[in-house]
Amino acid sequence: QPAPPPPALPPPPPPKAARLIGLPLDKLALPDMADEINAKLAQVKLVGATDATLATVSMETAQLQSECTEPTDGCYLRVARLLEGDRLLWAQVEKVAAKGRKKKAKASTRLQVILFDRDKLGVTGQGEETIVGPVTAQAVDKVIAAAVGSQMATATPQEPAAPTMAAPRPAA
Repeated sequence: QPAPPPPALPPPPPPKAARLIGLPLDKLALPDMADEINAKLAQVKLVGATDATLATVSMETAQLQSECTEPTDGCYLRVARLLEGDRLLWAQVEKVAAKGRKKKAKASTRLQVILFDRDKLGVTGQGEETIVGPVTAQAVDKVIAAAVGSQMATATPQEPAAPTMAAPRPAA
């Protein structure tokens, strides 16, 4: 009598989606745009990651809670562990004083968006731009796109939108 066939192995579990955590920009850093930047960070979708969850603390606060303040991969890893996230995404702003002696010289803002990958133990994306005058939504989109680049899960804003009306058909 032939031996019974071995039991079928269950299929392997699907790969675990990485947990994406957005760290909000402190409202004092850029009072007129912080809420919009934070909303944009929360909308980022990465390939292989869950929808972004906005943390309740900024990167600076999370670093203090992790007892590290240096901008190093080791420090970011401690923050990722603290927040139980696999990817961290945050914005940093720095005011740049106007150069020159002209009275009308405008101050600039240096905007950075950084993506840290806990699995790769390092920063995997970074976007940066120095913006003269007020920070605009378009500038924020550009810097976020530069930071997440090829890891973005949705269509980029540069792609044309689908037409809303069908084009008229030529007569046969």
